[in-house]
Amino acid sequence: SADAHPISGSFTFRVGQGAEPSRSLVESVLAREGGSAAVGGLHAAARFGLFGSLALLVGALVFLSLLWPAGASEVLVRRLVWGAWAAALVCTAAGLLLQGPYAGALPLGEAPRPATIEAVLEGRFGRAWAARLVLLALVLPLLAVGLAHCGRRLRTAGWRAAAVAAGVLLVASVTAAGHATTGPAVGLAVAADLVHVAAAGTWLGGLVLLVLALRRAAGAQVLVVARGFSRLAAVAVVALAVSGSAQAWRQLGGLAALSSTTYGRLLVAKVVLVGLMVAAGALNRASLGDRAAGGDGLRRRVGRGAGGEVALGMVVLVVTSLLVNSPPGREALDRPFSANVAAAEHDLSVTVGPADLEGNEVHLIFTARAPGGGVLQVDEAGLHLASAEREVAALEVPLQRAGPGHFVAYDVDFPFAGEWELEVTARFGEFTRERFAATVDIS
Repeated sequence: SADAHPISGSFTFRVGQGAEPSRSLVESVLAREGGSAAVGGLHAAARFGLFGSLALLVGALVFLSLLWPAGASEVLVRRLVWGAWAAALVCTAAGLLLQGPYAGALPLGEAPRPATIEAVLEGRFGRAWAARLVLLALVLPLLAVGLAHCGRRLRTAGWRAAAVAAGVLLVASVTAAGHATTGPAVGLAVAADLVHVAAAGTWLGGLVLLVLALRRAAGAQVLVVARGFSRLAAVAVVALAVSGSAQAWRQLGGLAALSSTTYGRLLVAKVVLVGLMVAAGALNRASLGDRAAGGDGLRRRVGRGAGGEVALGMVVLVVTSLLVNSPPGREALDRPFSANVAAAEHDLSVTVGPADLEGNEVHLIFTARAPGGGVLQVDEAGLHLASAEREVAALEVPLQRAGPGHFVAYDVDFPFAGEWELEVTARFGEFTRERFAATVDIS
């Protein structure tokens, strides 16, 4: 799909005379196209590694430049920053290689093939991730300059301006390959996603640096750094809440998607986890207000709280990795209804799209069950709609013949949402008449 989710479908054709491919054959072929579990797991791991490393990289640079420039002199801090940069590079390269097999339901061995990589680079996902590789290479000298000489360059306006530009471009490379670039209100979605990713990196990556600062910073600096990050985190949380609400409104398509779609359930889990992080942060903030509780007691107390927030943040990143790989709730709810119904001697494939109240298109395709299946001639077909829960008797829907064994109804409206019974009758020859029934949920 346009935002890099694997999608599937099928059509059938024949060369010359002969039977049409049967429905069972199509379903059998599609059933074998599920993709490799190893590819799916590695792809999710690459996403998780990318989100974690970029959050750490962005958050560390914000923390060091605004709150703790002296931290650049710490060996552990420098290793952490360089490790985040290297992990982002490796995970981006891995994601590029894995996207082809992931989207194409191919085995892992197809990943390094030039044709597979070329196909990925032709899409939005491939271009965005390839651009990130270039950006990470360009960021290399910026990091080297910032971390040299005990972080003195971190305080300069020129370095900060370059860092802001690089950070925005790195965040944009994530946004460009995600949900924000498709669907309604793309401009709003892109802006909200940029803010969301940047705020998440500032908060989560900053928390890791806060834990280090509490261990390494000089005694007089601890309270100043901790309070400074508390204010910064509060701004980031507000930005996350506002941008996340805008994204949820756009992506869900309705409250029903919270419980009825994978995207909605993952979103609920993420909100709960972030709420726990906010609660832990509020407790830490309360500790900072007690001036008498400074020194080692403050380091231990705030350090434990920040460590708990980091652990929760890791779980949030796992959920986020799954969330971005799931079709948005709006798409899941808008999918057409499709079912296969069996009668005594024949099968019926029925599709209702988009399964909304108005403007639906209903397709009925009749196939013979044996021998060999295939589309067959139907002499007469009828379609009626009924609702048992509202006690609505059968409403006749006019059908048009679209081909051998294929009937279609256009602009079909349902009076209200809920479950509707589709009653189909068909006559095959002079003496054979069969009835089919299916239940469709109209939203």
